[in-house]
Parts: sequence; structure tokens; C-alpha cells
Amino acid sequence: MAKQFYQSGVAIPVHHAYLERPRVDALLAEAVRSPVVVVCAGAGYGKTRAVYNYLRNLDGVFTAWVQLSERDNLCERFWENFTHTVAHHDAALAAKLAENGFPRNEAEYEKYVRIPEEGIQPHERHVVVYDDFHLLHDKDVLRFIERCVHTPFPNIVTIFISRTEPAINLIDLFSKGMVVNITENELRFTENELAEYLRMQGLAITPQGQANIYADTEGWAFAINLVALSLKKNPTHEGYARAAMRLNIFRLLESEVFLAVSERLQKFLVRLSLIDH
Repeated sequence: MAKQFYQSGVAIPVHHAYLERPRVDALLAEAVRSPVVVVCAGAGYGKTRAVYNYLRNLDGVFTAWVQLSERDNLCERFWENFTHTVAHHDAALAAKLAENGFPRNEAEYEKYVRIPEEGIQPHERHVVVYDDFHLLHDKDVLRFIERCVHTPFPNIVTIFISRTEPAINLIDLFSKGMVVNITENELRFTENELAEYLRMQGLAITPQGQANIYADTEGWAFAINLVALSLKKNPTHEGYARAAMRLNIFRLLESEVFLAVSERLQKFLVRLSLIDH
């Protein structure tokens, strides 16, 4: 069976500069043996990219990627988003879900459960991803998702990608060994991965320079990318110097972010920066 990948929202582009990390892929391959996987780390640790890269190369699995936003704190909006993603795989199933509406109580949830039971074949493997789960705070939406993971289908894996611990009760599942946590510690670049990434970027950095970069970034993917971009924009710069790099990164942020927006927005951002609270 060919792999099939369904998303709500915009597809994540496959970036030519993305470093394949077999170590992280192996962690995810082991993690999806459990019914629930929590990928929890701060911004810029490559959570979404790591999960996406692993799943897009996975054959024989139907993946439904639900991209969440603040708007999903309205039950109707969440249900529209959820069923739209399901529709890419099974339009008839999505139509039944849409017709029944968002399940707000136990009776409606029991009715909801019977619908996928009829539509999901036992031989199929499914992965449901909730990306940016930290944006959810509506109690009804959270309760629905909590019910889903506590009524697991044997061939469905749920992956939560979040900057904070999911605001649902997973204690019982944790105690049964049914939840795997992947954190910042696992997502940080290792020194070898950093060296490989710099080589991929065409940057010749001395071993001491690489050690300094690793010490300064602590393996944080966002910071490593900023350093690499700064070094590439300054080809005459010899090696990696901390003080010079900080200045170059500030200039990079100015040229790539601040100067790219309208003058009106620039003035607004400057005014905001003067408000101490």
C-alpha cells in the first residue's frame, strides 16, 4: 500500500537544507509502537519537521495531520477542521461525522465512536497528528480529544506536537506504558549532527569553532540555523567568533525580518518595544 498523507492547513515544504537525522527517526519509529506519542519542546526545536519527515517516508500508513490554531477553540471550527482532514481519506466517513456534529456529551461521543469503527479496516494503520496542541484551551474540544485517546483503536496512533505538556489527562495511560514522551533533550542536535549540518551548508568550520557553536546553541536547531545563515552571508569571515557572530545575527534578523515588513508595521513594532510590560 502506498503511503498517504492528509493535512488540514498548508503542507510543510520539503526543504533542501533539511538534515536527515536517523537518530530521531529511530526514536519516532520506536515511539509509534505505542498508541500515544507526545512530542513536547519549545519553539525552534524542530518538532513538526522531525515528525513530518519521519511520517512522509513511512509506507503503508494513512496519516491525518490536523493543524491547530486559536480558532479551533470553537467546537464548530475544530469539527470543521477535523472532518476536513478525514475527508481526504474517506469522504463518506467525513460526511457522517459532519452530519452528526461535534460530540458534546457521552451519548454523542458513543455515537461518534461507532462511525469510525465501521469505516476503519483492521488491516489499515493510521496516525493522527495534532500539531500546535498548546494552542487548544477549550474544555469541550480538549475533552473530546481526551476521550479519543482513552478509547484507542488498536491500529490508530495519536501524536501530539506541543510547546507545553498537553492539557488533557494522560496519567492512566502513562501508568500503563501507553504513552511515549519525546522532549527537547532528544530533539537537540548532537555534536556530530551539528558538524554534518555545517558540512551540508558548505561551511568549513574548525573543530574548535564547531565546539564553540555547540556550546553557544546547546543543540537548539533554530539557533544553529541562524548561525549557519549568518556565516553563509559573510563568506569572508574567518571561522566562528562569538562576538562577531552575535552582531551578524542581529543584522541578519534586521535584514530578513524587520526590513521585510512595511514601514508602518516597523514603527508599530518599535512603539511596542518601548512598553516595558
